Amino acid sequence: MKSEVDIINGKLKYKEKEFCFNYNDDVLTIYPDKLEEHWKSLINMFDKTQVKDKNATINLYGETSNGNPIAFIRLNLNNIGRGIYRSFVPAYILGKCNGVSPLPNINDFNKMVIKGECIDNLYNPKILIKDIDSTKKFKPIIKFNNLKDVEKEFTINNDVWKYGISWNMPFKKLNSVIELNSNLCINFDKLKNVNEIIEYYIKLEKMLCFVYNRKHIILSDIKLYKDIIFYDEIEKKNTKTFITFILKINERKDIDYDLPKRQKQLSILDLETHLESLYNEINKNPFLNEFLPKNTYDSNHIDINQFLQVTSTFESEFDRTYPNYKSKKNTNYKRIKDKVLEYLENCKVDENKYVRKYITDFYNTINNMEGTLPEQICYVLKEFAKPIEKIKQRLFVHYEITNVNNNELAQKFSQKRNSLTHGNELKEFTDIEIVSYILIERIVYCLLLKRVGFSIDEIVRIIEIIFD
Repeated sequence: MKSEVDIINGKLKYKEKEFCFNYNDDVLTIYPDKLEEHWKSLINMFDKTQVKDKNATINLYGETSNGNPIAFIRLNLNNIGRGIYRSFVPAYILGKCNGVSPLPNINDFNKMVIKGECIDNLYNPKILIKDIDSTKKFKPIIKFNNLKDVEKEFTINNDVWKYGISWNMPFKKLNSVIELNSNLCINFDKLKNVNEIIEYYIKLEKMLCFVYNRKHIILSDIKLYKDIIFYDEIEKKNTKTFITFILKINERKDIDYDLPKRQKQLSILDLETHLESLYNEINKNPFLNEFLPKNTYDSNHIDINQFLQVTSTFESEFDRTYPNYKSKKNTNYKRIKDKVLEYLENCKVDENKYVRKYITDFYNTINNMEGTLPEQICYVLKEFAKPIEKIKQRLFVHYEITNVNNNELAQKFSQKRNSLTHGNELKEFTDIEIVSYILIERIVYCLLLKRVGFSIDEIVRIIEIIFD
């Protein structure tokens, strides 16, 4: 999506020195105000000093040539010589000042408002329309609901999320009388600085990625708000107002972004009963999004990396949903396991710290053993038979599979995982391996949805919409 401002110039401070900057095509270049003075010193001219930790990032704050505050976020600056630094800009925050109040600091945000296609899909803006009719003379009549009546409010970790509808009349569009857009307004319980805003965005995006079954989601229109009080020289009194900031997240150019084209869209109302739990649970697993497809092409294809990612995510989500699965299911297994763990604990006595480390690693390995992969897959194929019933039947018909039970699906999936993990001869995916992969992909969703409290019937509906 094209940025509101493609090229930005101004000044900022770096290493306690003032630099000029040019932002263009997601790349920031900063250079000394007077280059000729910088070039007088050979040390400065050929200085190759860079950030010692290549993964370390910094935020730089400055002022644009238009007098607006700006923050470039999570930069990894490289000195390209002659005192000039350059970095890709993952995100920036740009203030829109009113020309009356003083230039504000970029912090203490109290509200975020988000618009875009993914917000529209979650909360259909057409609910603002109450009725459409026409008179006997074919004069169109459109009745609207009150804007307040179509707002939906949720509390997520003490922050208030409010879904609402906005409208405008696009005079430049000849075929459109009115445009409706949904928006998500988040009122923060506590004021947030730049880094906290970015972390919040990452968590919100992660939940939306899960809902849309995509590894990345772009929220194209994000505004931040900050309340300020300043002394108005004209009115001779303190005045309270707010400053609007644009949060721009730059898209990765190596990804073809898209949203699923579904016949039905999942509504935020389908998730409202457990929305807070879902949001928190999704963000507990830092690697959850790794198994999701990048786009429609990926969602319709399977490769080695995707297969292993789905396997890893399934095992992680299974353990989170069914801790001590086999120990609870089989008393003999639990009894033997406890004895082995007790023996290993006793082995630490009189051993040096290096040996104790190996014993601890072995102890943790045994402690985490709660059934084989085929056992776990068989269990969930039965547990979530209803949510995957329709897709399972369609897949069996499509691939002309008969007389294959859950145990065989589990074994084939597990054997393929082992073959890929151990680097054995690579072969094309068989029909049964593809079917088992597709089912496990959906079961990952089932596991998380069950864990946060959704009923089986609710899971059926959610799964059918997400994988429509």
